[in-house]
Amino acid sequence: MSSLVLSRRWSIAWAILFMLNVLASMVLGWTVSTSLGIVGMVVAVALLYGFGVLLLRRAPAFGKSLVVGSVIPFLLQFVAFFLHFAGALLAIGAWHGACSLATILAPKLAPTWASSVLSSSRW
Repeated sequence: MSSLVLSRRWSIAWAILFMLNVLASMVLGWTVSTSLGIVGMVVAVALLYGFGVLLLRRAPAFGKSLVVGSVIPFLLQFVAFFLHFAGALLAIGAWHGACSLATILAPKLAPTWASSVLSSSRW
C-alpha cells in the first residue's frame, strides 16, 4: 500500500476516535460549564483536532501512535462511567434502605421519644 493511502486511513481512523473521545467529554463538560467555558472547550477541540491533522499530514508515521493513543482513553472512559453508575446505584439503595428502615422504626420509636422529651425537666 502506498504511504498516501495508509496515511489517509490513519487520518480517518484518528478523526473518528477523536470525535468519539470528544463526545463523551463534551457531554459531561457542557452541563457544568458557563458560556465562556463552552467557548473555551470548542476552541480547544478545534485546536487539538487541527494539530492532529497537521501532524498526520507532515509525519504520517505518527498515524498508528495517534490511533492507539486515542483508543486507550476512549475505552478507559467507560471504566469511570461504570464506577459512577455503581456508586449511584449504591447511593440509591442506601437511601431507600434508610427511608424504609425509618418508616418501620419511626412509629415504634416516636411515642417513646416524644414522651421522654416532654417529661424531661427542660420543658
